Amino acid sequence: MNVADLFTRPDLANVLALGSLMVSVVAMIATWRNTASVKRYEMLLRGDDRIVSGTLAHPPLNRIEYWQCVLGVRLVNCSSRRATVSDVRARHRGQEIRVTWSDGIDAVGDPQGAGGVVAVDSSADLYIRRNDGQRFDDGTIITFRHSFQHEPVELCFQSEWTF
Repeated sequence: MNVADLFTRPDLANVLALGSLMVSVVAMIATWRNTASVKRYEMLLRGDDRIVSGTLAHPPLNRIEYWQCVLGVRLVNCSSRRATVSDVRARHRGQEIRVTWSDGIDAVGDPQGAGGVVAVDSSADLYIRRNDGQRFDDGTIITFRHSFQHEPVELCFQSEWTF
């Protein structure tokens, strides 16, 4: 039996076979359209997933020798989902600077709960402290990664900015 017989001989077996074929085609089209629209909605939802960062600046601490080796930046989450910040690094003129970082500092600028992951619900402060206690110079580059983006975010420090 070939497909042409389905349309020319209207017995019950042919009608059932044709109906089954039509249901299969409709189901395949519906599945394809649903998958395409789900992907489109996922892309729209993920379009809002971004972190906006402020400028790097020295936070106000009790003594000048404390705050010169500490930088802070405000991070704002533009998404309804929680973001996480990790892998914070610093470099100046191509040289890696060893740093400790956290979302909170004490009165002398030591990061509290340093190193792990910083959660950003609506906004959070990120503090970076040099491990050697030296001051951050102009042109220091701070990079970090967050859960909404694969490429690292780069921020450049300029000393005239204040927190």
